[in-house]
Amino acid sequence: MSGPGGSGFVAALRAMMRHDLDVAMVSEVRDAETMRLILTTAAVGHLVLTALHAPDGAEAIHRLLAVGGVDRSILAGNLLGVLTQRLVRLSCPECRRPERIRTTDVKALGLSGREAARRAVYNRGCAKCRHTGFRGRTAVGELLVVTPTVRRSIETGAIPEALRASLPTGFKPLRDELLQRVWSGEVSPREAAMVVS
Repeated sequence: MSGPGGSGFVAALRAMMRHDLDVAMVSEVRDAETMRLILTTAAVGHLVLTALHAPDGAEAIHRLLAVGGVDRSILAGNLLGVLTQRLVRLSCPECRRPERIRTTDVKALGLSGREAARRAVYNRGCAKCRHTGFRGRTAVGELLVVTPTVRRSIETGAIPEALRASLPTGFKPLRDELLQRVWSGEVSPREAAMVVS
């Protein structure tokens, strides 16, 4: 929204970008004009950090393109990476008990074979956790680094499936990070399923 004299989000961004910045932090990509401004700033050598709502890195890139007003090659040439993160509740160490993973959680997490037969912790609730089953939170995430292969994928199509196929072999998706926390007993399958869904 603009006010008298052209004040507003984009106008404030433009004013900020005129300064000799090393790093710029923009709250979120709201529209095509904001996207163009962010990429113009990045193209001249500034590091720009911004936020976007998306389930994973591949979908975030797709949504950046869907905002419009930007050429694929410009985005591909200036995007360094996408960090996807979620806060998950930690299982209470006092009342967690190992059980076979419940069928609904097996389906939600896409488990099969040996993984579906494994045991994981579920919480009963106790006085220490105020009968919630949880004590504290931790962050889980995935880091999608824009490699030359990912860059080419952005330039040629950038549908999320194609982007995921172009990720390097060492890439660890958010789901895998969550499952690692499930197998270690830190996070319940139910909590992981909620984050994945």
